[in-house]
Amino acid sequence: MEMPFIQYKEHISKYIKGVVRELSPDHATPLMLYHFEDMSYEEIADLMKTPVNTIKSRIFRGREQLKIKLRQMSNLDNILF
Repeated sequence: MEMPFIQYKEHISKYIKGVVRELSPDHATPLMLYHFEDMSYEEIADLMKTPVNTIKSRIFRGREQLKIKLRQMSNLDNILF
């Protein structure tokens, strides 16, 4: 039986948050605040007492690291199953 869309969306969100938590705190924290808490770059910069451009850079790099981790996990799933 297929999972309803809302449950599927929640499942994917939890999965991605778990992967984000594996990143370094410098990248995970701003990424989580931006994407899951809907904070602006400026709000995150104020909270973390870090320049806005540094926050933007960390979010960009965090996304890149997240993509790599998700691709690696996807390839691992294909090998195991």
